[in-house]
Amino acid sequence: MRSGHQILDTTSGFNDGASHALAFSAGDGTIMGSLNNGNYINAAINSLGNVVGLPSRLINSLHELSQQVIYRGRIFSKATTDWTLMEAKMKPAVTPEEIKARAEERGNFIANTMKASFDDAGGATDHEALRYAQDGTYSRPLSDKEGSSSFESMASKVQDWANEHPGARLVVPFIKAPTRLLQDVATYTPMLQAAKLSTLRDLAAGGRVAEAAAAKLATGGTIWGGAVALALSGHLTDGGPSDTNALKQKLDTGWRPHSLVLHDPDGTPHYYPIDRIDPFGQILAMAADASVILAHLKSEDVKTVAAQMALAITKDSLSKNYLKNFADAIELLTTHDPEQKAEEKWTRFITGMAGGLVPSMLANVNDDPYMREVRGILDALKHRVPGLSETLKPQRNILGEPIDVTPGLGPSMISPFYQSMGKTNDLVSQVLSRVAENNPHGFLPPPKTLRLAEGMHSKGVDLTAFKMPDGKNAYDRLQELIGNLGNGSPSLRDSLNTLFTNNPSFTDPNYKDGNRDQEGMQYERINKVLGERRQVAKAFLLRESPELLQAALQDQRNAAAVLTQGGNAKTVPFPGMKH
Repeated sequence: MRSGHQILDTTSGFNDGASHALAFSAGDGTIMGSLNNGNYINAAINSLGNVVGLPSRLINSLHELSQQVIYRGRIFSKATTDWTLMEAKMKPAVTPEEIKARAEERGNFIANTMKASFDDAGGATDHEALRYAQDGTYSRPLSDKEGSSSFESMASKVQDWANEHPGARLVVPFIKAPTRLLQDVATYTPMLQAAKLSTLRDLAAGGRVAEAAAAKLATGGTIWGGAVALALSGHLTDGGPSDTNALKQKLDTGWRPHSLVLHDPDGTPHYYPIDRIDPFGQILAMAADASVILAHLKSEDVKTVAAQMALAITKDSLSKNYLKNFADAIELLTTHDPEQKAEEKWTRFITGMAGGLVPSMLANVNDDPYMREVRGILDALKHRVPGLSETLKPQRNILGEPIDVTPGLGPSMISPFYQSMGKTNDLVSQVLSRVAENNPHGFLPPPKTLRLAEGMHSKGVDLTAFKMPDGKNAYDRLQELIGNLGNGSPSLRDSLNTLFTNNPSFTDPNYKDGNRDQEGMQYERINKVLGERRQVAKAFLLRESPELLQAALQDQRNAAAVLTQGGNAKTVPFPGMKH
């Protein structure tokens, strides 16, 4: 913990490459030595370096502890097995004296074996046990030598490149551990493991090698079979709708993707996400997705099963926290959105990475009850810091209500797990989710750009960049008004609840009138209520801010000028905007 260096295995660790701590070496290199010599700046720099490097040293210490436990357990198991084989060839111990002497001999043999397994510096000397410990902590060094898989060879080259270019670590901070995790996932996925040439060679080799390969296939088959059974019985959820808005509406019901589902006696479901227990969490997630694919599979689509499975594996892999920046980089380079400028894409990518600069231990103690909107690098830092996150506007659902943070399972500071309770009695959320999932797409959020005449091709006023007289964000205020106008009239939730209870088709969970290609009548009726409510909320918003009304009128005049004068028209900036 003090030095941050590995003891058992100096060739590998949690970090992929050399870490560069903030430090200044002078005299004996210690903080106290610098203070005694009057080098206060040096002492300050070294102190700051110790604080900055604390999370890495803590992680490496936990990694060292895990490796030590696995390595020592492996050595003890081997020593016990060797002694058992040796004892079988000895004369049986009969008398109490012989039994006592044999027990002492056994203890000395195991102790000597353990001692011989470490060098004078505490490093490992048993290479087989060390590899076993490395595999158990996903830290075995990557190699691009002959005999390595093409995936491992590629990952090794990426790691070497990242070590030569430290800036790349912002995108791919970890390479070795994710590579080993994904390899473990493939090992316990029967259709992938059986297709590997190395598996076929091992099975043909016979002996212990073949037994180990067969055991991996059998274990993987058992895990997958159990996971599919859980998914089909409703005790394991899949990844949810592919449409982003439909997924948001499903999340509003308390449902969570890739989660184990347990029920209270009254039938209320509780969702426990499994994304933090890799590699088995990812295996269970893929099996759940596969069960959905197979359930909707037609006989003529059999040829596409492999492609669908590969897509599911890629999607589940890129959704992991430790691959988030890499996945965001791929999205940045491959996603084409004609309405989004390059600068906006780059800002979004950088903003996504900025949040990772705040230590997770600090973010975990943040008791902010709501999810927060992040629209810049500073916001990305604020939303993970206790006290500062509450200065950001909350994320809101389609009803204009703040979205609650999913509560943790156990003390949030040390527990990586969380749970969510299904809102089975929330008729509005349940109906919105069901209708959204049965139609081409979910219900769209209110537009962030305000235009007085929707049919007019004006630039519009960006509500996210406009401040109301009380300092609130105009878009957040619009969402508030959509949810509740505050004039004594029913809230949007109440209006939808009335619509649903007065029409039996909405309360029938088996009623479907839409599909992936065509919107149904239920979708259209709900959309009509949403549209009318948004128009009223917009009028209230303009009444609250005369400056916003003037900006909207100026936008309309600018559009008219461009329409009549073409490219020679002079447009006037809006008042109240951030320039």
